[in-house]
Amino acid sequence: MKALPIRWKFAAWMTGLTTFILLVYSGSTLVNFYQEQIEAVDLEITAEGHRLLGMNELSRIEAAAQEDESYAAWLAHAVFDEFGRLRFRSDRLTEKTARLALVNDLPRTIRDGKERWRTAVFADTKTSVVVAYNLEEVWDILADLVLAYVLSLPVAIAIVALSGIWISGRALRPLGHLTNAVERVRAERLDDRVQVPAAKDELQRLTLVFNAMLGRLQMSFEQARRFAADASHELRTPLTILRGEVESLMRAPGITPDHQRRLVSIQEEIARLHHITDNLLLLAQFDTGAAQIPVRELEFSSLVAEACEDVEALAEGRQVRIERKLAEKVRVVGDLSHIRRVVLNLLDNAIKFNVPGGVVRCSLVAAKGKAICRIGNTGPGIQPEMRSRLFERFFRADPSRSDARPGHGLGLSLSREIARALGGDLEVDASVAADWTEFVFSLPLVSKTSDSTPS
Repeated sequence: MKALPIRWKFAAWMTGLTTFILLVYSGSTLVNFYQEQIEAVDLEITAEGHRLLGMNELSRIEAAAQEDESYAAWLAHAVFDEFGRLRFRSDRLTEKTARLALVNDLPRTIRDGKERWRTAVFADTKTSVVVAYNLEEVWDILADLVLAYVLSLPVAIAIVALSGIWISGRALRPLGHLTNAVERVRAERLDDRVQVPAAKDELQRLTLVFNAMLGRLQMSFEQARRFAADASHELRTPLTILRGEVESLMRAPGITPDHQRRLVSIQEEIARLHHITDNLLLLAQFDTGAAQIPVRELEFSSLVAEACEDVEALAEGRQVRIERKLAEKVRVVGDLSHIRRVVLNLLDNAIKFNVPGGVVRCSLVAAKGKAICRIGNTGPGIQPEMRSRLFERFFRADPSRSDARPGHGLGLSLSREIARALGGDLEVDASVAADWTEFVFSLPLVSKTSDSTPS
């Protein structure tokens, strides 16, 4: 599941918090409004009850109650004598509700069907007066208030959400500029620095820390790059001398076969060291941007076919079969030696990391303006967690078997550098089966070419 951008998370949290606050506020105002209305009703009931009870005579109480109800339709009354007999009752007030009010002297709310009454009883030795207040008007006001909240809260929440997105976007805009500046930093341009904002805030501190980190990285990277280039360059001469000395010893008279075998082994190791130094020097040139690759038009099809033929002997020695499906006349722009180096490295790896009786499959097609060369092989495959590190320098996917499968972990890294320097790419196909490993080497075609059918 894809993570939400920070601005959306900020807006979501802001909206959620605001929604919670508005709901709490709305609920508390409703409760507070209801309580205040009930207190006002109780005060009115109390005043009415004491006024009527003070009249003493039943006829006067009845007349005053009827007069009050004529201009206050929400009021109702009931009068009981000292024996609990009902002497007077308003038409709107049922006897059941009136008698329920007699149970408790304190004001209480009684529900009678769909109506709610706030009642209180006021009594002396001869008379008990029940005063009831119809709460329908209070509940109508509450319903109107709830409807207003229902209609206005979504609008308010939507405004808060949009404002949160806008505010977070403005707040994070400098961070976006910093991110874009960081993305422009490359290994060959570590001298670039991010512009420090004028405001003395957290973003300025982050920028200063990042620029300082870039400075340390630049120094370390330049030292490592200089060491690799200098060491590779300095090692070439003594290795060349050693190779010449070994060749002279091998031609010396009287040398025994055992000594000759050892000299051959030394010569192979010298060649391996020479190959490593060449790769290191070339990688250092790529790092500095000083690698000069002369390019010209060449036929990729014949180059791949010749490379497959060159490794046939190595494949037969390891009981590996090479299958080819190469489109004809696929032309690219590049350097013959560098492209050949990449193809041979991929074929060599496919043979070395194979199984007896296994297969190496090499295909070449032209599609979508690119020449696509796929080189795959049977074998144990590459663990998914190791695929992302395949093109790291000196990384080997199977270090425990280094004796059986010699290498120095520079071939794939250098091959990708060459591919990208020529406008192409080198990738490992992660969609293949677990017992199959396949690399995809692509280069731009000379011109727009229709897809070729493998021959």
